[in-house]
Amino acid sequence: MRKRNLSEAERVSAKLNNLLCEISENLHVAPHRLPACARELVSLMNPLLRPHGVWLEVHSDTKDDDLDALMRRPTTKRKLRLLVRCGYLDPVSLRPLATLTLFQKASIVKALGEAIGCPQPWGPLARLWGLDRKVLCNAFRYGVKKKELFAFFEEVQKTLRG
Repeated sequence: MRKRNLSEAERVSAKLNNLLCEISENLHVAPHRLPACARELVSLMNPLLRPHGVWLEVHSDTKDDDLDALMRRPTTKRKLRLLVRCGYLDPVSLRPLATLTLFQKASIVKALGEAIGCPQPWGPLARLWGLDRKVLCNAFRYGVKKKELFAFFEEVQKTLRG
C-alpha cells in the first residue's frame, strides 16, 4: 500500500513540476523563484492530499539555495536595477533582452558577477536566466579576444560601477 502511495506522489510531483515550468514560461516567472513557488504550492496542496495517503515534498538543490541567497543581497538587487535602467535586462523577468548577442549576455554575467562579488558567476546567473553556463563561458572567452566586443564588456562594467 505504501509503495502505491509513493508512486502516486511521484506522479503528482512530476505533474506539479511540469505545471511550474509551464507557469514559468507563460508568466515569465524568474527561474530563481521557482523553488519558492513550488514550496508554497506544495504547502497548499498537502492538506488536501493527506487524507488520501499522499504527501508531497520539494527537494531543494543547494545550488538553488545559493542562487536565492545571492538574489536576496541588496547589492545584487541594486546592480540588476542598474542593468534594467540601461536597457540590458527585461524589467519583468530580469533576463537579458532577446536582442542581445550571446557575447553580450555573457559580458553581463561576467561583469555582474564581479560587481556583486560572485567568484564563479556562470552557474548561478546562467540558472537565473535559463541559459547554459558552458555556452556563456565559451562565448565570453571567444569574444573577449576581439577588441570591438571587449568594448561592450567594459561598458557594462562602467555601468555597474556607477
